[in-house]
Amino acid sequence: RFHRRIIKLHIPQVAAMLAFFMLGIFSYHYFNKSESPKVAYYEAIIPLGAKSQIVLIDGTKVWLNAGSRLRYPTTYSISNREVILEGEAFFEVATNKLLPYEVKTSMLNVKATGTCFNVKAYANDSTIETILVEGTIEISRIQNGKTKETAISLQPNQRLTLLKKTNKMIFESSPKNEITQKSALEKKPKYNTHEITELPATTNYMTDTSWKDKRWRIESEELQSLAIKLERRYDVRILFADK
Repeated sequence: RFHRRIIKLHIPQVAAMLAFFMLGIFSYHYFNKSESPKVAYYEAIIPLGAKSQIVLIDGTKVWLNAGSRLRYPTTYSISNREVILEGEAFFEVATNKLLPYEVKTSMLNVKATGTCFNVKAYANDSTIETILVEGTIEISRIQNGKTKETAISLQPNQRLTLLKKTNKMIFESSPKNEITQKSALEKKPKYNTHEITELPATTNYMTDTSWKDKRWRIESEELQSLAIKLERRYDVRILFADK
């Protein structure tokens, strides 16, 4: 024999239960959608005493110097062409005007479409340096992870150096370059931490980027700076003894 049990629910109670149920569904979807998907990265790490060349999926060639690290997302060449560099690298960028190539360092962002340039951004160095070999690039400051200020353009055989301690940026141009000192001044961002300096006539980008070649060229290098380069290149420790 079955007994029927009747539960009486008043309309306000039913409405409250439905509202609570719907709120739970909304909260689940809202918080799951609001969470940013985590980006996966590939990473190339070059130990001291070594150097390497890699070719990215878009055909861009990257030479990495000793003690360098390059990170790029698994979505590289699909939604962006952005890489993160710590150390030194020479880039031969495959042309793609729809997806500009971007190199992010701790304090500078370098953007290009198709060109050749060198970026030196070791964490322990006092400077971040970019020198252009072919094409054009635009360089912007990075603060709190965001690009700041108007970009400054470089032409071949020009260099931009950021002094980390003072935040001063030094723009150097070879006298052989078609861009005159006056036009360079007009192109620079409008804030007083910039300083324009002209490169000596003997300066050649081939010396600055020869670390990637079989023959390493060294010209007018200070002893302390050379010692750091030798330590990285050969994975040795150099000590200077007092006389």
